[in-house]
Amino acid sequence: MGKSATVLRPHKPRANGMPRYLQLSTLFRRQIVSGQWQNGQQIPTVEELSAEFGVARATVRQALESWNPRR
Repeated sequence: MGKSATVLRPHKPRANGMPRYLQLSTLFRRQIVSGQWQNGQQIPTVEELSAEFGVARATVRQALESWNPRR
């Protein structure tokens, strides 16, 4: 993923009050739809995503797990 990604600021909640993991989930989906993350391509690790977006690893995991329909 490129350096132009949006940085989330955990200490400043979004105006709509959306939880951070849902913000990340939406952002990740945009990465896929826009073609930045392509089918079959390995996405960055939880650690890399955590550092890139300035959030806890648990938040990244929760965002990724929110895609699992078997939860």
